[in-house]
This record gives sequence, C-alpha cells and structure tokens, in this order.
Amino acid sequence: MTAVYFVGAGGIGMSALIRYFLAKGKRVGGYDKTPSDLTEELKKEGADIHYEDNVALIGEAFKSPDDTLVVYTPQRRKTQIGRSFLYGFVSFAPKK
Repeated sequence: MTAVYFVGAGGIGMSALIRYFLAKGKRVGGYDKTPSDLTEELKKEGADIHYEDNVALIGEAFKSPDDTLVVYTPQRRKTQIGRSFLYGFVSFAPKK
C-alpha cells in the first residue's frame, strides 16, 4: 500500500488518521463535502483533498486498487475498510 484515500476526510477522527498516514510517508488524499479550517490544514500538511463529489477529481495516485487503501465513513457503502477497523489496525501495528 502506497496511498490512502479517505471518503469523509474532514471529521476529527478521519483527520487524525490522515495525519498518521502522512507521518508514515504515504500519499494521502480524500473527499469531503465542506471545506473547513481542518481540511485546509490537512492540505497544507500534504493531503490531496477535494470538495466536489466527482470521481474525475481523484488523483491518479489513488486509482490503483492494488496500491490504495480506501477508508470510508459509516454512511458510505461498505465495499472497503471501515474507520473502526483501521483504528484497531494502527493501534497494533509494529512501531518503527
């Protein structure tokens, strides 16, 4: 996995995960309905976030299913990995 894409990137929980993966050196992007101070901070930190619900705006770095982890909020379709599962995963991930 080289990239992580968040659907619903502007929430407090999701933003913490975005910062985690940025710190791990991953390409991080996402979508949120509404710009906020938090999403603007994440963009300054290196996250590629857009606010229009348009697949064409998803960067090429996030389109490979073999290299990209997609994280969604519970309101979205459950076709990938959920936020609660990811919290557990990063809690028990080996420390480097």
